[in-house]
Amino acid sequence: MAKSYHSLGGLAAAAAAAGGVLVAVGMLLLTIVGMVEPAGAAFPGKNGKIAFWSSRDGNAEIYTMNPNGQGVDRLTNNSVGDFSPAWSPGGGKIAFVSGRDDPKRDIYTMNANGQGVDRLTNNSAGDFSPAWSPGGGKIVFESDRDDPKGEIYTINANGQGVDRLTNNSVEDFSPAWSPDGKKIAFVSNRDGNAEIYTMNPNGQGVDRLTNNSAGDVDPNWSPGGGKIAFMSTRDNAADIYTMNANGQGVDNLTKSPGLDEAPAWSPDGKKIAFHSERSGDSLIYTINANGQGLDTLTNKSDVSPDWQPLSAGPKKPGPPNKNTAPRVLSTSPKANAKAVAPKASLRATFSEKMKASSINGKTFKLVKKGSTKKLSARVTYNAATKKATLNPTTSLGKGLSYKAVLSTGAKDVAGSRLDQKRTTKGLQQKVWSFTVRK
Repeated sequence: MAKSYHSLGGLAAAAAAAGGVLVAVGMLLLTIVGMVEPAGAAFPGKNGKIAFWSSRDGNAEIYTMNPNGQGVDRLTNNSVGDFSPAWSPGGGKIAFVSGRDDPKRDIYTMNANGQGVDRLTNNSAGDFSPAWSPGGGKIVFESDRDDPKGEIYTINANGQGVDRLTNNSVEDFSPAWSPDGKKIAFVSNRDGNAEIYTMNPNGQGVDRLTNNSAGDVDPNWSPGGGKIAFMSTRDNAADIYTMNANGQGVDNLTKSPGLDEAPAWSPDGKKIAFHSERSGDSLIYTINANGQGLDTLTNKSDVSPDWQPLSAGPKKPGPPNKNTAPRVLSTSPKANAKAVAPKASLRATFSEKMKASSINGKTFKLVKKGSTKKLSARVTYNAATKKATLNPTTSLGKGLSYKAVLSTGAKDVAGSRLDQKRTTKGLQQKVWSFTVRK
């Protein structure tokens, strides 16, 4: 195979030093699945489908399923292997690795339904481990193109603009972009064994997060960016752990004698999906982020889960703000209008839904300019349009000017009284004037 699984390759020495606990399991996994990569990051949102790859139908292909393991759909179908699915931050695309055009494998993207496949990389070397940037504009990945041991690169989501981020004498792999876009976590053997590091998106500012004699691999950011899930052999078995983004606060979640790896957070941050050899076959499980509530999702040879983020959708409108006074947004006729029709009706549109009983002849009135006597009129209110209408019972005098008044006795449905000028002390009524044409 063009590329073996990095985690097992990087941990073989550590397993041997621990008494050979993982050697047999590791060799079995390499034989069965060949290439497994964690997806890299969880992006915030509602929990959508879980993508994974499986050889259940005789060839490595990519599938999706519901978070409870039901509703399995096959997305890819060709004679070569498709691996390492990674959801885009919007949940509409999947990046993946395939040997369909080159046995050394390249990075591709497809729509969430398996259609619209695009090849992003095309060179004589192997490209692996795709992980999206939080904005969806870039993909970070590992490649052998300049170094057979593997270095980390980024590429635009349209396949253009490749940049090399790492350059040293050992392998750097399993990149994962933080949800805020400020850091990329990755694994490196640069200090003697597989440890987890972070760097800036330009490859600068490298920080080492883990430091022990065992191997630490498969970093996967929580959707809030405060935690990183990973796999480690530090307790003489390959388990799923979490740590704070600064490398502190390490917790062992799985504590199983079997091989647990490739953790992937749920978009709501409450669960972690992973695959495990604990039953003798590689199956996908979920566990609560506190290490409780283990659930088995599959019963085939399934690996490399990644959780689809879905938009939470618009927030439902809350109750009316009782502290916001309503005001008039517009009037007809407009203030200071000339040549208004003698049979014109007056309308006022409010900023809030008003209490219909408070819009009446006492709160909405019309007088001749210079007079205090209100004209006879019928006043109505339409809650759907938030409009009050005043219809004079007789035609307005030609050439005369009139003043319309909406008083502070008008109230919205929360009981707040009209205040046309909220910055002025005290409640202010709405007053405007107009002139009827001759």
